[in-house]
Amino acid sequence: ARFLAQQRGEFRVYSPSYSLPQQTAVTVGLEFASGVDPVQLRPYLEFMTVASGVPAAGYSVTIPVFKKGNPEEDNRAYQPRADLLGLLNVRYILSAFLLDAAGLEKLFVQDGVYVYENQLARPRAWIEQNGQISPLKASMTSSSPNRLVVQAQGPGELVLSEIVYPGWRAYLDGKPVRILAYQGLLRSVELPEGDHQVKFLFQPASLWVGLLTFCLTVIVLGLYSYRQRKRG
Repeated sequence: ARFLAQQRGEFRVYSPSYSLPQQTAVTVGLEFASGVDPVQLRPYLEFMTVASGVPAAGYSVTIPVFKKGNPEEDNRAYQPRADLLGLLNVRYILSAFLLDAAGLEKLFVQDGVYVYENQLARPRAWIEQNGQISPLKASMTSSSPNRLVVQAQGPGELVLSEIVYPGWRAYLDGKPVRILAYQGLLRSVELPEGDHQVKFLFQPASLWVGLLTFCLTVIVLGLYSYRQRKRG
């Protein structure tokens, strides 16, 4: 955890053996593409089944699945796809066993944990043209759970290593634009030529419905209270 926390840039971590507990990782600000999560999006689960190489069999609270409940051994027979994990900005992979997957470079072994660097890791944001990564620049300038801001150059498709999820809206230079699903999973928008600022805001309709319901409830209760006081 200390080694990873010292590495520069934004990246995610994957472990087929749960070699770094989430409660440890969160203390140093690490982000995971795997781990314990009882609520999972089906497209992400299907993608991770291929990316991890670990077949899914029914529901599991973990990604990847640990069929026998022994993380250090259960997935020893499976090899991850470095290119697919790279789309999720996974730069480091921690494993309790040796991995022999193309694109992974073994850095060191500590306390029985093999630390690999993914040579195929994508940045948190990039530009694609005709199915290829473009040299045009894209950089995340602001990041929070409900708001992402990217400075990017077009033309091309701006791709974020963030999952498509209902409620997110995109604004290109202040104007709303359609969010696309890159490879059916990641958020992306089309950029015209030039320098642009793209904002991604989490603005689900349910939020406005909830606020409207709350306001109406307050008004109704206020009117009821007023009438009661007037009668009394």
